[in-house]
Amino acid sequence: MVTKRSIGASLLLLGLAFVGIFHAILAIAFDSGLFYIGVVIAALSLLGIVLVNIPADESSPDETENSAAATTDADEPVANGRGGDEDLQ
Repeated sequence: MVTKRSIGASLLLLGLAFVGIFHAILAIAFDSGLFYIGVVIAALSLLGIVLVNIPADESSPDETENSAAATTDADEPVANGRGGDEDLQ
């Protein structure tokens, strides 16, 4: 499932990849010798995009959906949408 968080992270990393590519192009144009820095930034950004978009393994044998330890009072929704903030009631 695509979440807003993964879309935001992907867009941020995509922007960083463009910065790295632009840096590499300018390093070639002005012969600054910093070409590899731009390439490394672009490569790490693209790797980050791949890692952000790999789906989580939901079939883990350690967790069961009916486990009492998997659900706590903090996981239950509250009317104000804050989660388990019992001190604020």
